[in-house]
Amino acid sequence: MYFYCYPAELMEAIKQDTAQFQLQLPTGSILVAEPADDMGRVRVVSLLSTDPMEYLDARYQPGAVITVPSGAKIQA
Repeated sequence: MYFYCYPAELMEAIKQDTAQFQLQLPTGSILVAEPADDMGRVRVVSLLSTDPMEYLDARYQPGAVITVPSGAKIQA
């Protein structure tokens, strides 16, 4: 649950403006990302994993800008 000082309609509109997609990492985890720049890098939105150590990896922290990991599969 998130609490914002903005109307929910405004926050929903902001979320819909970005084109998010999922990357399946070689470990089987799912990385939700959005395009970050024209260089092919992506910005991490969230991580879905059963491995607690992946949440401690700085590369996969929300907001981090990374190149698409080799072996990752893009899912719509």
